[in-house]
Amino acid sequence: MTRIRILLVGLPPLLRDILGEAFARETDVDVVASDATRADMESLVRETRPDVVVSGVAAVDATTAGVIRRITPSALVIAIAVNGDRATLYGGDSPLEITDLSIDLLLRTIRAHCAEKDNTRLPPA
Repeated sequence: MTRIRILLVGLPPLLRDILGEAFARETDVDVVASDATRADMESLVRETRPDVVVSGVAAVDATTAGVIRRITPSALVIAIAVNGDRATLYGGDSPLEITDLSIDLLLRTIRAHCAEKDNTRLPPA
């Protein structure tokens, strides 16, 4: 079974723990690193080749997302607000804002992106 590889970087500790625990419950998701800092991001992306990078908004902007996607072109980069209620997705031609973010919506978005980019052959759960 192909698993979706997720890198958590630059997230506030509580949000990182919530996301880490939620992803750990999923059979099709593998968190490849979770204590990463912004300074570690580029080397970890090269090393782990994640399908998805989930970060805090302070760690990622359009320029940083571009660097990540040059290393791993099909990666989805998700910058989540500090309070976890909204996110910006970098994975297409232009950023996409999501409001009323939930774990369920986040997982559906990740699975849909990976299926579309053929990163995984798993159907959405």
